[in-house]
This record gives sequence, structure tokens and C-alpha cells, in this order.
Amino acid sequence: MRRTGWPDDLIVFVLATLPILELRGAIPVGYWMQLEPLKVSILAVVGNMVPVPFILLYLKQLVNYAGKRSSVASRFLDSLIEITRKKAGPIEEFQWLGLMLFVAVPFPGTGAWSGAIAATILDMPFWEAVSANFFGVVFAGLLVNLLVNLGIKYAVIVGAILFFVSTVMWSFLRYVRKPPNNLN
Repeated sequence: MRRTGWPDDLIVFVLATLPILELRGAIPVGYWMQLEPLKVSILAVVGNMVPVPFILLYLKQLVNYAGKRSSVASRFLDSLIEITRKKAGPIEEFQWLGLMLFVAVPFPGTGAWSGAIAATILDMPFWEAVSANFFGVVFAGLLVNLLVNLGIKYAVIVGAILFFVSTVMWSFLRYVRKPPNNLN
């Protein structure tokens, strides 16, 4: 993209807006471009948040419109929604906290795009979904910065630890939310 003449800041911002790459891809690219870490983080967080309100406001209309116009587009969007619905269990169960943690964990398929799609599917209120996505993106940015600065060996170790911690955390939250058994 540098050959196009785009400024490095704009490249990081645009990469962060894209699905799949999002902030998780934009931050390492910003470091590779030798940009200032704080600037990279801000650009990545803001860029990652740009699509969120549009997804929340217009996804359902897009699905309805595409379903009427093209069977291929309809099948693609339906499969995307189904994949997200399968991952949305913790979000449905814990609402704001679930969405924030889902977006914060820097694993494939758990970013702001998936979080906004899940929030739309679950009919979460707009500002609740935006704020949960925002805090999740900020936490994800902190984690990605940490991982980039640790190097590959330690990043793999931290990734394994994060996976373990997130599994334990969800189990603990489910245990805490479980209604008490009635003795009657």
C-alpha cells in the first residue's frame, strides 16, 4: 500500500477498519512501519470502531435487501450470521460484559465486526453495543500491543495463557450467574 502513496497513518487506519484484520492486524503493521506506538494504537482503535455503528444500524436492512436481490448474497450473509450466532453464546448470556470480553480477546473471529454482528442479531440496544465494542477494542489493542512487544516466543505463551484464562473466566461467570437450587 505504500506504493500507492498513502501515508502510513492512513494505511494503519484503513487496515483497522477491515473485517478479519481489524486492529489485530493494523497494530503489527504500524509497528513494522516504525510508527509511534501511541499513534498506532489510537489509529487502530478509531479505525476498528468506524464500521461498528454502521453494522449495528444497517446490517438487518442489508440482509433483507440482499436476500431479495441475490440468492448468492443471501446465502453468504445467512452463513455469516449463523457462524456469528454460534459464537454469540457468552454475549447472549452476559450482554454488555459478554460482548466487551468477546471483542477484547484477540482471537480470530472475535473482533469488533463479529461483536457488532452478534449485537445486531441479539437486538442489543445501540449505545450499549457501541460502548461494549469500544471498551473491548481498547482492551484488545492493549493486548495486541503487549503481544507485539513480547516477541513471537512469549506471544505464543501469552496466547495460550489468555486462552486458558478466558475459558476459566467464562466458566466462573456462568457459575456465578447460575440460579441457586431451590430446596423446596
